[in-house]
Amino acid sequence: MHSIAEIIVLRAEASPDRRAYLFLDDNAGEEHELSCRQLLEGAGSVAGALARYPKQARILIALPTSPEFCHVFYGCMLANKVAVPIPIPNAHRLEAVLKIVVECQTSCIVVVPSLRRGLRAALDSAGIRSVDVLCHDDLRGSAPARLVLPAPTDIALLQFTSGSTTSPKGVKITHANIIANERMICESFRHTESSTVVGWTPLNHDQGLIGNLIQPLYVGASCVLMAPTTFLRKPRLWLQAISTYSAHTSGGPNFCYDLCIARISDADCQGLDLSCWQVAFNGAEPISAATLRRFATRFSPYGFRADAFFLCYGMAEASLYVSGGYAETLWFEEAREVHELPPIHSGRPHPDTSIVLRRMDEAPSVDDAEEICIAGPNVTSGYWGGQAADSFFEQDGRRYFRTGDLGCLDDGRLVVTGRAKEVIIVRGRNIHPYDIERTIVETHEAFLPSACAVIAVGPPDSQYVIAVQEIERTARHALDYNAIAGEVRKSVVRKHDVQLKRVLFAAPGFIPKTSSGKIKRTLLAQHLQHSDLAHSGIIAAA
Repeated sequence: MHSIAEIIVLRAEASPDRRAYLFLDDNAGEEHELSCRQLLEGAGSVAGALARYPKQARILIALPTSPEFCHVFYGCMLANKVAVPIPIPNAHRLEAVLKIVVECQTSCIVVVPSLRRGLRAALDSAGIRSVDVLCHDDLRGSAPARLVLPAPTDIALLQFTSGSTTSPKGVKITHANIIANERMICESFRHTESSTVVGWTPLNHDQGLIGNLIQPLYVGASCVLMAPTTFLRKPRLWLQAISTYSAHTSGGPNFCYDLCIARISDADCQGLDLSCWQVAFNGAEPISAATLRRFATRFSPYGFRADAFFLCYGMAEASLYVSGGYAETLWFEEAREVHELPPIHSGRPHPDTSIVLRRMDEAPSVDDAEEICIAGPNVTSGYWGGQAADSFFEQDGRRYFRTGDLGCLDDGRLVVTGRAKEVIIVRGRNIHPYDIERTIVETHEAFLPSACAVIAVGPPDSQYVIAVQEIERTARHALDYNAIAGEVRKSVVRKHDVQLKRVLFAAPGFIPKTSSGKIKRTLLAQHLQHSDLAHSGIIAAA
């Protein structure tokens, strides 16, 4: 198979009545189902409607997790158009969409009905009148387009980066890139046609799109999907779906495991059977050994096995997957001091992936941190519009991508230590914010998990370190913030030898994050430097 289009046709011909996708409602009830035949019919109809646009035209997709998303996305594949999945924008904040429209030279945007009028008005106000704004229903009923299979080198989608450290960029992902990465994931996760994947991550994100949506179709397996908001509102529904549908594979960023620990009660676990769970993947943000241990301890009575944890590393520029491997028993030994813990690995690179580590000339550093650079058939050729050409270099006949991540190889396993742009320099030492954030979150029970940011503010020659921690909503008015800040400072000094100039306490949702849960530390620092703390959403400062 050389393209996603071929896969859609193959599955419909081989197993027309087999369930390809099951969509759950807000309470994890079965809402919609798509068989392989229905998927091809719906996508074929959309492809017919998209035939009016040129080959490789960019089609923005701002739709929720739904059959409609599948029809439009796969319709783009069948019509040899470039899909550009984006988050559903706020009706009152459409600037990001307009920027992407201009950058991609978009032909068409497919949105939910409630956004159609507002987006049309915003485009007209910006002088962009040649772009169609359509809803899914506008694309239904068309005669299926004559199938012209795309070439492996044709662009299948523009995957916009998360924007955790820089402005989002459109990564060019070809059909060949996707097929190569789907094969890597299939081999690494040991998927077969009998596997079931349960997913909740956004479909505009590479983890949700490549890992949860396309991978089961590639394998010929079954996929159960719920909306991200369903998981965030009631994380127990995620584990319930894994149990109900005997999922082989499911996972998400580290924060989703923290959320389950914090928000799922014993009563919620009645009847839960997680013994089916073979691959509990953890990726897209720094992985915490403490989180793994707590989750395994909390849910082992319900059949969860610690050795199901699959730690992985990837990015949009690699389609998704770069390396991965099962966690080992060392992560579940008796807890030791944070600075004594061995580094968490992200598994071994797939054999088709080449990794080299290079010293970053521009990184002021006194340690041995090196940049992770990758090459392979799944790695993009570049960004739309030729952005960031300096992110690539040639070595030994291969074209490597500079990830901007720092790390090392430990007995062949990749250890990621952090983002180069987020390293904090303190008295000549390189400090990775993630380590300090984990220490802070564990200091008090009212601290929300995965909701702490440690950043450096001030001019380069006199920067100081501050911490921002979000507080559980029900506890915010009953805390002695000065006393808690004192405990935070003592813990950070004892474990990391770092002095916190200020400790800020914030309401839930204050810290800006990407769609995959990565903290936008640069944006946060800019916000705090140019805001009046008394009116910025900060509850208390000490």
